[in-house]
Amino acid sequence: MNTPYRQTEQKNPRASTLPEKITAYLKENPGVQLYRIVEAVGASRGAITYQIRTMTAKGLITIHEETGCRRYYPHTFTYTKDTEILKIFLENNTKTKILRILQKTPALSREELAEKTGIPKNTLYRHLAAMSDAGTLKRKRNGHKWLYSLAEKTKTELKNKN
Repeated sequence: MNTPYRQTEQKNPRASTLPEKITAYLKENPGVQLYRIVEAVGASRGAITYQIRTMTAKGLITIHEETGCRRYYPHTFTYTKDTEILKIFLENNTKTKILRILQKTPALSREELAEKTGIPKNTLYRHLAAMSDAGTLKRKRNGHKWLYSLAEKTKTELKNKN
């Protein structure tokens, strides 16, 4: 019996659909980190990393690394720094809660936000300062208090996400 030493390699059918799965996930969730892609697609980190490198070389994926971590976008996605910052803020539960409340009720003081969110005022101060410095929130002096509202670009970005 003449059997070949090596059998013909069979392609892994799962590997051929991996780029499509990654692309579909990135279109729905632009700006995600690698671990989120791994969780969503259900493949190993190594397989995802390999596919991302290949897709980046082909110009299908864009990688941005401005904020200290890599975020992946489909090549067709229009990237702005404001989008990146808002994406990071929305990954934080406290900041998300603040943004959602200010989206419903603009011009709230830190005390009012503390009441509505249940977050201590000192903790809120740090989050509000970071979001104001980034341009995500605008603040206006009203007597001895600051009133916080969403910046126009943030309102637009949040409308596009919903």
